[in-house]
Amino acid sequence: MDKDSLIFLTGAVWNWAVAVSLFVLSVATPSAFLDLGMEIPNAMVWFHCTVGFVGVFGVAYFIAYKDLSARRGMALLGVVEKLFIFVVLFVYFLLEEVGVVGFGLIAVDLVYGMLFLWTLLHERHP
Repeated sequence: MDKDSLIFLTGAVWNWAVAVSLFVLSVATPSAFLDLGMEIPNAMVWFHCTVGFVGVFGVAYFIAYKDLSARRGMALLGVVEKLFIFVVLFVYFLLEEVGVVGFGLIAVDLVYGMLFLWTLLHERHP
């Protein structure tokens, strides 16, 4: 398996793991938000929509893993999505609304944002 394929496959698995874990935790143990240094949301609808979109991005990364023609567009979206999530949550970390554990989890998004950028910068042109 080439490096780009591995980046997209592990990116898909990471997004699915985050989406499923956060959804299950929010339903089964809402107090888990406190362990992440966050307040428990008043209404879970927006949180569940957000983790749903995280899972959908996982599907898109998986499609890019299987379909070479989808990689450039998904790498570009991956850079934007991962860096956006990192910046937003980093600001909330600085505002002390996201704890150290939550910040550690979003650091993975920064890594994937850089990996997707790497795939764009090193893509082969015919």
